[in-house]
Amino acid sequence: MSNKSNFKDTLKIDTLKKEYIPNRQEAASFYSEYTNSQKAQFIALLNFLCYKLEDFKSKCLLSERIEFTARIKSPASALDNHLINSTKKTLNYNTANQEKTVNSNTETNSNQEQTNNSNTEDNSNSVKKLDDCFGITFLYSSPDEQPDLENFISQMTIMTKKKLPKENGHNVIHTYNYVSKTTVTEIRKFLLKTKSIHPKDINQYNIDTFPLVEIQYKTFNQEYEDTRGKTAHWRYKGINPQLIIKKYKNNEFIPGYNIPYMYEYDPKEHKVFLLDDVQTLMKEYPFIFNPSLLEDKDNDYIH
Repeated sequence: MSNKSNFKDTLKIDTLKKEYIPNRQEAASFYSEYTNSQKAQFIALLNFLCYKLEDFKSKCLLSERIEFTARIKSPASALDNHLINSTKKTLNYNTANQEKTVNSNTETNSNQEQTNNSNTEDNSNSVKKLDDCFGITFLYSSPDEQPDLENFISQMTIMTKKKLPKENGHNVIHTYNYVSKTTVTEIRKFLLKTKSIHPKDINQYNIDTFPLVEIQYKTFNQEYEDTRGKTAHWRYKGINPQLIIKKYKNNEFIPGYNIPYMYEYDPKEHKVFLLDDVQTLMKEYPFIFNPSLLEDKDNDYIH
């Protein structure tokens, strides 16, 4: 089976044919092991994307204005889903492994798969899925740029499913993609050419070790709304801003534990760089540094 086995399978333990649901501490340990085993491969993919993006831009195949950010979901966020699912008597850490249509020896026509209606989902599923451990967000100025960008991604990955924009104003397309076998080969060559790794470590980068990646496509304006506006995650999740501010003052936020690892694309350096805790918090909870964002009277849960 190509790419990393899914996290749901990691958590399922067959005990007398009963599904074992781990407690929070066990789930945290499993999750950290799961993401750490794919972190280096994810970063290699990000740096390879920098290289390919610059190449496409130089050939005028993509707009110069396109950027991307990336993140690895924090265990604390993942465990919120774990508790929700345990309450519902189900564990659905689903990385769409059953929907995957490639294996380590065979690749099918990705364009044909991506136009298959069975891969398009609505957003009505009430069960939380942990299919977004690793995420990339592409940003562009105009919606007209999105098709070319999605075509760019289709040349390197196999899409397993697609979620269309929600009706609440969150105008974002989500796709869930596996790195193709051909791209893994290209990444290996890229790593060796750029001397990013020692040759003896190259076998760590194979079709079975790259993660499923959630890819989001959105405009810069939508990104602003998702960070500071009415569709910001801290608004629609009903997060208590004062509690977040208190945690910040007490130095309780730790990247990779209760806030994600976040990366940004640096076109000058042709690679991604890891954001520090303050830079990450400015994206996750900008009201810490700009309290005026809390003055929106249209949101009843902001106190």
